[in-house]
Amino acid sequence: MKKPRNVAVGRLKAYAKKPPLKGRDRWYWQVVYHEGQAQKPVKGRSGRYSRREVKALLQRLNEEGGWKDEAPAPAASKAPTIARLLKAYLKHEEGRAERGRIAQGTHQQYVKWRKMLESLDELDVRRITLSDLQGWVDELEDEGKGVRTIQHAHRLLGRAWKFGRSRSYVPAVDLPAVELPRVDGYTQNHVTPSLEDAMRVQAALPPGELSLIGEILLSTGARIGEACGITWRDYDAEALTLHLDGKTGPREVPVGEHLAAAIEAHRERSPQKPYSLSPDSMRSRFSRVLAEACEACKVNRYTPHGLRRLASTRLIRAQVDPKAYEAQMGHQYAIGLRLYAQTVGEDLDKAAAVLDDRTEKVIPLNAHRRKA
Repeated sequence: MKKPRNVAVGRLKAYAKKPPLKGRDRWYWQVVYHEGQAQKPVKGRSGRYSRREVKALLQRLNEEGGWKDEAPAPAASKAPTIARLLKAYLKHEEGRAERGRIAQGTHQQYVKWRKMLESLDELDVRRITLSDLQGWVDELEDEGKGVRTIQHAHRLLGRAWKFGRSRSYVPAVDLPAVELPRVDGYTQNHVTPSLEDAMRVQAALPPGELSLIGEILLSTGARIGEACGITWRDYDAEALTLHLDGKTGPREVPVGEHLAAAIEAHRERSPQKPYSLSPDSMRSRFSRVLAEACEACKVNRYTPHGLRRLASTRLIRAQVDPKAYEAQMGHQYAIGLRLYAQTVGEDLDKAAAVLDDRTEKVIPLNAHRRKA
């Protein structure tokens, strides 16, 4: 693999030092700044990036002055508070975002939800009680905050608490369980369609941009936000790859025959950009049209995420290499086994056949092992 050229922005430079790990595509870049003839590494900024990502990092550091030596941090107070816990956790997540482990948009959402937790800032993590947390939830409800907003803020606190436990900052106990508000009559749709049903619904989608989104979801297992956020620059017709960028960071996925044909056909009709609306608007529109198509085909209604679960199930049942699975889906293989893969009739039949067998199978040992 050819070594990338150095990247320079102002007094900052990045050098590709180590080749990508097996199955990955990001080089390890060392980030330094120059003072005359002297070179000094920028602390905490070296890592694995694509060339485009490291250039964006240098531009941001150059604008913020992040190449300068950081001032020594003030001595931390002895009292471990919620404010300090959240600050440490968000700094940790910011580092993950800069290294491409999570999307920048995901970190921005964390910062947004963190504002909902400001009233808990002065609480000592060693003395936090159920009444403290329940009072915080009730206060947000009284202020008219949305149910989803409260749930997300509470989830952020739970993640920060787990992070603090792993670093012995908070006690080795669970966060007190509070009663969160719920949407009346709402149940989350966890339906995973069969491949046959998914193909019938795909054929019923209106031709054009909505059909393209459905084909991307069906052929790559992408998240709906990733599929709705692509531009024509993200499609490489020579390498037959599609650039996706979601909450776990950017990745390149291969494009098969069906998807390539759908992309080429739609690009002829719409050469400027693939979609007529913003990513959020396309996401809402596709979800609505997908539900209508399910009803028209008399298929048990599923959401766009159901197609991602279907893709995960198909890959796991095909016993693809775990590293290839992770590169395709953008999450760990263990997560696919635990949350995405669906048990189907064939699997249950095999399990039942094993338990129904009443014969005892004796495995003969060779003479050497018997003697031993």
